[in-house]
Order: sequence, then C-alpha cells, then structure tokens
Amino acid sequence: PTYFNTAARAFELAGGALLGCLMSGPLTSRWRHLAGTAGLAIIVVATIGFDETTPFPGWQALVPVVGTALLLAAGPRTWTGRIASCAPARYIGDISFSLYLWHWPVAMVVDYLFPETTHLLVTAPITILVSLALASLTYHFVEQPFQHKRVPVFSRDKRTLWLWPISVVVVLAVAFGSSALADARYTADQRAAQDYFDEHGYQKVEGEDLDGVQEELGEAVEVAESGAPIPPEYDAEALQDAMWTDIVDGDCYASEGQQDADVCSYGDIDADQTIALVGDSHAAMWLPALDIIGEDHGFRVVLFAKMSCGPYTVVQDGLGHSHEDCDAFRDFTRDEVAKLKPDAVVLGARGELNMADREGLTVDEQWSEGVTDAVEVFSESSPRVISLGDVPARPDAEPQDCVDAPGSDQSDCVVTGESVELHSNDITRTAAEEAGAAYIDTTEFVCAEDGCPLFAGDTPLYEDDSHLNRLWVEHLAPAFGRELVAMLDD
Repeated sequence: PTYFNTAARAFELAGGALLGCLMSGPLTSRWRHLAGTAGLAIIVVATIGFDETTPFPGWQALVPVVGTALLLAAGPRTWTGRIASCAPARYIGDISFSLYLWHWPVAMVVDYLFPETTHLLVTAPITILVSLALASLTYHFVEQPFQHKRVPVFSRDKRTLWLWPISVVVVLAVAFGSSALADARYTADQRAAQDYFDEHGYQKVEGEDLDGVQEELGEAVEVAESGAPIPPEYDAEALQDAMWTDIVDGDCYASEGQQDADVCSYGDIDADQTIALVGDSHAAMWLPALDIIGEDHGFRVVLFAKMSCGPYTVVQDGLGHSHEDCDAFRDFTRDEVAKLKPDAVVLGARGELNMADREGLTVDEQWSEGVTDAVEVFSESSPRVISLGDVPARPDAEPQDCVDAPGSDQSDCVVTGESVELHSNDITRTAAEEAGAAYIDTTEFVCAEDGCPLFAGDTPLYEDDSHLNRLWVEHLAPAFGRELVAMLDD
C-alpha cells in the first residue's frame, strides 16, 4: 500500500530537511507568533478532520507536514513553543519513536481483546496508556542503553560488532518462525473446517423464488450461529475470484476519470426486447443474473455503468471523485438510452455514496430529489422504469476480515444489515414509486429476518464489504428473474 511506500512518503522527511537548509534558526520577527499559531491550528485540523476515508498519503499529507514546519520555524520564543518545550511534551518527543512502533500492535490487541467494544472513549484511553507505558520502558531499557553503550557484554572493545550478525539472525528467526506458525495454524484450521463439512455436509442452496431464497438465508443464519467454520476453500483472495467484472470487458463500463464507455449487450443479444441497466457498480453487480434471465426470457441487456457514480441526479464527489466526470457520464447515458428506447430501464446505485449536506439540503433530501429526477428523465425514453434497492454493506464484518481472522467462524460474519445503504432504501422506494417507477427490494435476496450471513452452503454472498459475489448473483437469477419479469409484465 502507498501508506507504507517509502518513495510516497519521502517528501515528508524532505520537508524537514528543506526547512533546515533554508533557515539558520527560528524566526525572530513578529511573524513567529503567527507561524506558531497557524502551525498548531493546521495540526489540530488534520487531527480532527482526517478519518479512515481520507486518502493518505496524498496531498492531504501536506497538511500536518506544513503545520509541523511552521511550528519549528516559529521556535521556542512563542506561546506554542513554550507549550512544546514543557517537560511532558519533551518527554513524549523523546519516546516518540518507541511510541510509533508500539501504538499499532497495541491498537490491534485492544481490538482483539474487546471485539464488542467499538466506542473510542473505551478503547482509545486503553490504547494510549498501554502504548505510553511500553514506549517508556523501551526507551529507558533498550534505546538509551544502546545509545550510550551501556549494554552488558557488548559495551566495550569490538564486541559490539557481534550485535550485527546476532540481530540479523534474530530477525530472520522471528520472521521465518512467525511464517511457519501462521502456515501451521492455517493448515490446522482448514483441516478442521473440512472435517466439519465432511461430517455435517453443506446446506442445500436451491431457492427458485423469493420465498425459497428467504428460507435458504434463514437456514444459513442458523448454520452460522451454530458456529460452523468458514468453508475451507475460501480466504480473502478466493472471495474475490468471482466478480461481476469477470463477464464484462473493461471498455464496457467507465472507471475513474472516464466520461463514457462502449455500449455493450448481454443476455439474448438478438432479442427484440431490450432492458437498459443503468447505475454504478451496485447496479452492475446484478448483470450476471440479468445475463442469465435475458437468455431465459428473451431480452437483451444493455449496460451503462460508471464506478462510484449512480444514475440519480446527486453530487457524489467524496473521496476525491470527480463530480464533473459523473455528470458527464450521466448525460452520455441519458442520450444513449434516449436513442436506444428500451422496453425497460433498471436503475441501481449504492445508497447515498460519497454525499454531504449542501446548499441547505440534507443528504436524504438530495437523494430523494435525485431519484425523482432520474425516474422522470428515463420515463421519457422507456415505458417502464424499475429502481433497485441497495444491499446492506458489511462495515462491521468485512468478508476478508471474517474469513482470515484467526479462530473466526461463520457466526462472526453475520451482520444485522443496519447501514447507510439500508437507510437509503426507504427514500429510494418512496421517491421512485411516487415518480411512477417500480421498486425491487434487493435486501430480501441477502438478508433473513435474523441477520445477513456471509455464506449459504458453500456459496459466498459478498465479494467485499458491499458488492455481491458473482456466484450468489448467478444463483439468484431464477428468483430475481421472477420478480423482474412480473414487473415487466405489469
């Protein structure tokens, strides 16, 4: 990842080096007070404003770098400098490297020991106090003795040279030992999982309609809650071996920075009836089912999809995505659909993705207006518009974490479904139906009343935290087709 890429982070160290080259000492003019105040303010903004959704490093990394540079340039003869020069602050600086090394493993252990406690007021103080304690011990009993040559046996003569080969041997032994232990545990878990399924068998997965799918999902939750292991053939990589993009050429959908795409057909490509599937990846992930349904029922499916850009007229510019590109692709899609004049348009999107309150309107209000506008526009090009609800995301039990976490079983991977996506569905349904569109509740294809499982039998439902696995979507084709065809007949 870029976060650990030395080349991507070099400019942060270079900022300090450049400051040292350009300045012979702290600022002496009245500007030093402004520099110190601005530097501290910038660091506070980064501390409070950055979260897990902030791309880092990137240009955002300049924020704390510039703030730190201003603090250093201001020097100690300012109110910020006096705060930074007090004994507690200096001590934190002394142990900062040890603190940096300790804080992440401590945070992981705290999360492991308190899996049900996600409130920062509980986990953050524990992580901070334990990290400070360990960093202090490391500083006094490891860093300082080595820096001041107070290490027994190795502190005199040339015996210090033995530390180099010894340290290399220790590092290699720990690395290979850890790898061997991890492989042994993984093999044991796989063997235990296979023994379980050899004894109990896999749940049968054969729902042909929505009632059958609901029965499957209910049984899957029961199997999961009984403590069934993860199917032995699945790990984080195997979950992503079946994606909707497997059946779609890369030129047939728009990625970041693209404003159009090739117009590609699926299903019965020679059929007289045509359905346009329009939306983002949460619409396109249903294409494997529509491909099968089209062949079975005699209609062509034409895809119009752009990543992170839904068909509804809203601003989706979070996480650095271009609103201009999204709008341009929507215009391209509407023009193409108007020329196509399909028998039906199926709209789908990840609910309220990358949105924020703007111009006096809440996200919910913008979403409602966007759905209404899109339905009305596409109704001019097609006699039937169908809006798909979104499936709930799995932020608290991401599939890759569930299947790879040591000692985990399927019960760890069942979620309630509560998410932004589920919240947006009520808004989508109301706005779509009031504008004259039909609505399909897709939540019923992935969640039972008691929860949303990750596996039904040996079939995974998701391939990541929000997209359905192609194998499950293909399995749903008969049941999903019944719902879709019934609406087309209406």
